[in-house]
Amino acid sequence: MSGREPDIYSFFKEFKEYKECEGAMKNAFSRDKLKTTCDSFSTGVQKFGNERANDVCVKFKILCKVIQSKKKNPNTENLNDIDFAYLNYWLNSLSRNTTINHDLTVDQFQKEMSDREYEFVSVTFDKKLYDIKLITLLSINNMQKILHSDISLYHI
Repeated sequence: MSGREPDIYSFFKEFKEYKECEGAMKNAFSRDKLKTTCDSFSTGVQKFGNERANDVCVKFKILCKVIQSKKKNPNTENLNDIDFAYLNYWLNSLSRNTTINHDLTVDQFQKEMSDREYEFVSVTFDKKLYDIKLITLLSINNMQKILHSDISLYHI
């Protein structure tokens, strides 16, 4: 990120495409869950939001692969800042989707993954995946609802 603040709203231009990637990830997770593994949270006890941290780690890996596979230019298959902005939003949404505090933050989650998952050894998550302030996350969610309602109006 070269010393500048990340644009946490940058993914909105491609929000529909990211939601399609998320749908493909959910389909792959339910169908091929055992093909992707995660060593960071293998005990299965730790929670991330309402889900097992290990399941979120597997979903994260699948979602990264889906996003990379949708890249139009083969020279840009690496995740970019916009991809990370969406992934950060997605992780923060999951972590806050609970009424119980499980004490596993997005920052802690990414540190565990980057230390133990071989797919991410060469990926620098520093300042790309972090805990978004609650008010900012609520603003993003409201913007997402407005965007979704605008898209729905055009499909009538």
